[in-house]
Amino acid sequence: MLTPEQTKELAIDTSDSAVRLYTYYIDKRGWKHFNPLDYSRIGEDLGWTARKTETQKAKLVDSGYLSIIKDTLKDKTTIYRVLLGKEAVRQYKETGEYPPLAGVVEGD
Repeated sequence: MLTPEQTKELAIDTSDSAVRLYTYYIDKRGWKHFNPLDYSRIGEDLGWTARKTETQKAKLVDSGYLSIIKDTLKDKTTIYRVLLGKEAVRQYKETGEYPPLAGVVEGD
């Protein structure tokens, strides 16, 4: 969860709606069969359109708070690595290594 200070910083850097989407991704960490790029489904959960969801995700990505990496395992299972937070995203971009708490979810 975000502290009040982190929430304020995130809202200043992005928008209140982006904060809501960020906390949604936090809540979904570790869930199986969740596609973090399914804007229609996420939008439905948040009471938004798919377009608004995609726009807010772009704000999080552009500001360095979110990165979603899609991988396919050897057994053809699709997984998504959801990196949340400026430090986790920065670390991945600089080293190519996933931070220890990177959320991994199986896709459908």
